[in-house]
Amino acid sequence: MGEIGLVVSASKESAVVKLKRSEACAKCKACTAGLMKHEMIINAKNLCNAKEGDYVNIELESSEFLKAVFIMYGIPCVFFISGVLLGYYILPIIGVQGDVELLSFLIGATLMIAAFLLIKRKENRLRKENHMPVATMIVEISQ
Repeated sequence: MGEIGLVVSASKESAVVKLKRSEACAKCKACTAGLMKHEMIINAKNLCNAKEGDYVNIELESSEFLKAVFIMYGIPCVFFISGVLLGYYILPIIGVQGDVELLSFLIGATLMIAAFLLIKRKENRLRKENHMPVATMIVEISQ
């Protein structure tokens, strides 16, 4: 079972869905350190032919979720650590004097920012690779 959200707009292929942040989502704080509103708007594949005003079940396959997490967090982390290690061991070899630790950190941070920019640049292609949430069924909500 996934999250339940309200369809704000829909087409045959996709739906714009408003979701309330779950407790787990609120604890993550990945989006602007958790300062975002209690609701979020997402685009999802519309497999259940939902229409505006319908409540739908939104899911993301576990394997796809893990791939998305790795892309968003793992790749930048690898770039950062690689930059720090390369800087720390290579700068003294090439004769750089000064605060090698600080320079290594700056190299790592620069590579991490480059990784985020690369991910942002490839975002459209990544969306096509099935890292998109899916509206699986229309749900009846009793009010």
